[in-house]
Amino acid sequence: MWRPIDYINNHRFLLVLLSLLVFFVSLPLLETYHVHYFFNVFLAVILITGIYAITHENCWVLGLGAILAASVLAFAIAGDLHLEGNTLSIVHESLGLLFFLMIGLIAFRTILTVEIVTTNTLYGAMSSFLLIGLFWCHVYMLIDTLNPDAFNFATTILSREARMEHFIYYSFVTLTTLGYGDVRPIGEFARLFAWLEAVTGQFFLTVLVSQLVARFVSFRQVLYQDAAKNRGIS
Repeated sequence: MWRPIDYINNHRFLLVLLSLLVFFVSLPLLETYHVHYFFNVFLAVILITGIYAITHENCWVLGLGAILAASVLAFAIAGDLHLEGNTLSIVHESLGLLFFLMIGLIAFRTILTVEIVTTNTLYGAMSSFLLIGLFWCHVYMLIDTLNPDAFNFATTILSREARMEHFIYYSFVTLTTLGYGDVRPIGEFARLFAWLEAVTGQFFLTVLVSQLVARFVSFRQVLYQDAAKNRGIS
């Protein structure tokens, strides 16, 4: 009998993927309708699903992830209470980039080590790409906090949600090498990390696609060989 809990356990990265997509879609809505208190709710869901996805890791990795997730959420709540100064913002963005980098790399490693390509593998592939984009988003926010003149925006940013929305947009435009030009890196570190992210995006997609195709072809060959043996026996 089909059990939802078994399906979720076998498709952990689906939860991560869905939470990320809901968060991305919700950001402009939160800014448009001024319901900023939902920001931390969506962020908490991403953090929880991210931790749930790595529960198969050893206790040290899981513990580190849980500490990072709790710290990121605590600093986000502090920002809502207007307790977050410049120094705390630097710590917050540093913790955020470490968390998303760790979860993204674990998802990517899972893709590289699986022998059979399953739907969870595909969910992990999509999640890892989005998580790497969030990692770079936090890198840019950290640079912007340290140097407010590092980026030139076409529009004025008035809120935390709008700031994150702009940097998510810029991160994925850079990661996919679209480069529309409406957000321009001006500072030295901003330009450095911009081209590093562009290279990372191309490398990631090249390795990701090649590994998935190789695993899929190998799995299909095994199925054909097993089918041929069964026909020979029968």
